This record gives sequence, C-alpha cells and structure tokens, in this order.
Amino acid sequence: AFTLTVPYARISTPDRDPILVRIAALAMQLNDPKLTLTDLQGEILTASDSLRFTLAHADLPGTRVRGRGAIRWPSDTILYDFGMTADRVDLADLHWISPDFPDWQGRGRVVAMSRSGSRTDFALDSLTLGDGKASARGKLVAIVDIGRGLGMRGLDLALQDVPVGVMHPFL
Repeated sequence: AFTLTVPYARISTPDRDPILVRIAALAMQLNDPKLTLTDLQGEILTASDSLRFTLAHADLPGTRVRGRGAIRWPSDTILYDFGMTADRVDLADLHWISPDFPDWQGRGRVVAMSRSGSRTDFALDSLTLGDGKASARGKLVAIVDIGRGLGMRGLDLALQDVPVGVMHPFL
C-alpha cells in the first residue's frame, strides 16, 4: 500500500533550483526492509548528491519522530547527518534495524553523523526505554563501522531488572 499527498513540488526551474517536495501525507508499507510508515509530513530538498529534509513528524505504528538533516551520497556510499527526537518509540517498529531489539517502548533523541564512508556515529540521549518490568535510561554513542561492526562509547545507561538475554546480542 502506498498513499501520497503532495501540495507542492518544484521539479524544474530556469535557474536550475534544487528539487523541492512538500509532503502533506505519506503512508506506505515496505517489505525490504520490513517497515510500515503510517504518516509522514515534511519537506525534502534535493540537489546533486544530497537530500536535505525536515520532518514535522514521521509515524510508524508505535513510534513518532520529528527532526531534520541531510543524507549525502558522494561516490558509492551514503553519509548521514541528522537529528531526530522520538517523543514515542516502540522498538518493535525498528526490528528492521536490528531484530535483536527488545519489545520495549519509550522516548529519546538520536543524532547521526557519518565520520567516513565506512563509519557512522549515532549519539542517543534522553533515552527512557522499557517494558514495564525492565528498563534502561541514559545515553550512549553507537558506532557502526563496516569493517569492525558495532561498537559503543560514552555508555551511560542505568539498567533496572534487565534480563541477560536482552543484553546478550549487544555484548
């Protein structure tokens, strides 16, 4: 399923201005990655090898985020530079990122910054996640490196009643 409402789109101008799309509503279901977007409102501006975006909100079944940033693709790689705030997050909506995420809910913020074509830092703060029995609060920087895998730095999390099985995939 795919629905889209675009009240304004600038595709071409005599001055070769960047492409601009204002999205009033976007909903879609993807299979790879498995992702359901229930509503998105925002603006996208693209030129050359970059896309800048501002999201008033992007909603998944149990998650709502807002933020802004850019995605660039010089050469053959994708580089991230964005910040998002999730007033409501359900990690089940993010199993496409990692199927090992526990089925926890909460809130938090993320700032993504690609340091190179092979490494991106995701600074997570103001995290409050849990399932009613176990919880995690705090901040961390998750480092995704193509050659070295997943790493962490600045880990400052308070864990309460978290089963070892929940932590095991991340150790």
